[in-house]
Amino acid sequence: MEAIYDHDRGLAKGLGQGPPFYYVQIAPFTYGPKNGGTLLREQQAKSMSLENTGMVVVSDLVEDTTNIHPKNKHDVGGRLAGWALTETYHKVASPIRAQRIKVWK
Repeated sequence: MEAIYDHDRGLAKGLGQGPPFYYVQIAPFTYGPKNGGTLLREQQAKSMSLENTGMVVVSDLVEDTTNIHPKNKHDVGGRLAGWALTETYHKVASPIRAQRIKVWK
């Protein structure tokens, strides 16, 4: 994820702050390796610490974890649009951030 982020920032070099980088967290799927999808989603979530970056979570929109391409694209697009409206254009949109656990005991 950082390589993609760095590439985007490199393209925007000289323009001040680079463009926002918003992405969709990989959907739940019955991946081969045990915990493979979970580990990937964890790494994607860590990318949120990068400046001007946002991640849309879609786990709740997936009905069939045997299909790697969830059917509900409309709500995914709505979440991305909500993120852009809130973070880039400073408009009030529906809640865009999922709860994050800071410490697990």
